Amino acid sequence: MAAGISRRIHVEHDGWHYAAPRRRLLARMVDRLVAPRRVAVSHVTATQVAGALGTIGQTVIPNGVDLDRFRPGDSLAARVEFGLPREAFLIGCIGRLERVKGQDVLIRTLARLDTRCHLVLAGDGSEHANLEALAKVWGMADRVTFLGQVNRPERLYPAFDLFCLPSRAEGFPRSLIEAQACGIPVVATDVGGSREAVCPQTGRLVPSENEDELAAAITETLAFGPPSLSPRAFVDPAFSNALMLDRYRALTAA
Repeated sequence: MAAGISRRIHVEHDGWHYAAPRRRLLARMVDRLVAPRRVAVSHVTATQVAGALGTIGQTVIPNGVDLDRFRPGDSLAARVEFGLPREAFLIGCIGRLERVKGQDVLIRTLARLDTRCHLVLAGDGSEHANLEALAKVWGMADRVTFLGQVNRPERLYPAFDLFCLPSRAEGFPRSLIEAQACGIPVVATDVGGSREAVCPQTGRLVPSENEDELAAAITETLAFGPPSLSPRAFVDPAFSNALMLDRYRALTAA
């Protein structure tokens, strides 16, 4: 191209945003003009993009995390640092407070769980006020902690007994990898690339927006206690930053 760039790579983090016909048309035009090498962060995303754009020859490179940064830590110390209940079963969710992330489903699900369960929501977004109001309406205000934006999530993950991602749509959720790198079992909705990011031995997947199944999966996971096999074994080294960077370097060199 005019700038003298010989290799162009475009990374798709999800495919559901191509549902709008106008967006698909524009993307097809740009794709023909620029002809980038296409990367998808999950096989599901690659399939979605191929169906929307007719794109072939995509490379799947999952998101990686810094496994030195995200690692098992002291649960009690983390609870003390963030002012969280020391004796409760802590269910954590870190992410944008937006409808697509499904935190409203998780708050309603909390009403179906043992009263010892406490929900921790970290992050901010346009749904923050609505979620706080929902917790009050459901009588869950004293069982939900809103931490707001957390700059060092690696210090928070060890506080959790379980990490839950109740999303309505996903590409490849990095938070699931981060939690498992910290040795925390996960429960997630089976949307987008979540299935590819959940350890099949220690994690559980449920349908989106199904509070009964979500409650059952959380209850079963907590009942079994800490898994005998750490979920970190699933992500190390398969989802490391180092391996991800090696794959991108190989793609640029090809």
